[in-house]
Amino acid sequence: MNNSKIMIVEDDVISALLMRKWLAKSAHVHHCATPDAFQQMVLEVNPDIILMDIDLGCDEDGFDLVAWYRLQQGKAQIIFISSYETAEVLARIYACGGNDYILKPPSLEVLEAKILQALEWSAMDAICPISPRDKDSKA
Repeated sequence: MNNSKIMIVEDDVISALLMRKWLAKSAHVHHCATPDAFQQMVLEVNPDIILMDIDLGCDEDGFDLVAWYRLQQGKAQIIFISSYETAEVLARIYACGGNDYILKPPSLEVLEAKILQALEWSAMDAICPISPRDKDSKA
């Protein structure tokens, strides 16, 4: 994870602090607590990984932010972290552009394993990118 940039989008201060403290040992970590802060920071930071909460306590949720980010051509791997675990929520995660999901509260070991896996996917995408048209033709 060294030198990777991770953005945590989480309104719960304690959860964000724990993840930030754990991940800062081996990555550059940025934190946003609101949708506005995310939209102002994400394109400048250009993270490799985004850890996205679903319920941010505002009108916009994590699904909205990820859909907006993907419209901006954002390429980061996005891992949703939430206490919601239904088929509908999982379908929405992938439909808006999310790459993976972890149930809240995450085990720090599982979180690290998911991030390492996402970094591997990101490296593979850089070597052999698939255009959106290619994805549609394989479905």
